[in-house]
Amino acid sequence: MSKAEFNAVRDLMKLTKDRTDAAYAVLVNGAGLKAVADQYGWTRQAVNGAVNSAMRARDKYRAAQEIEQNEIKALLPEGWDLVSMAAPVDLIEKFRISVSRRRSSK
Repeated sequence: MSKAEFNAVRDLMKLTKDRTDAAYAVLVNGAGLKAVADQYGWTRQAVNGAVNSAMRARDKYRAAQEIEQNEIKALLPEGWDLVSMAAPVDLIEKFRISVSRRRSSK
């Protein structure tokens, strides 16, 4: 799991700080269950439980994102699609102008 995705679902996990930190160590930093369990004085199963809670929160987050995307797409004109992109600001501005012109011509 990426750091950004973990941070996006952090508050959805409903875990204590230690359990959240343990899940982060495994899912983001790639630490092993045993190493994290030893660090906290827990069992591997306890760490795995924290990891599973984080994964369930991530799955709910992704499902909510998919619902949102589908709702937005349903509002778009026929032949249009929704994208998320990262690009230089000047290119994004040109893209926005092009989309605005295209929208006006329909």
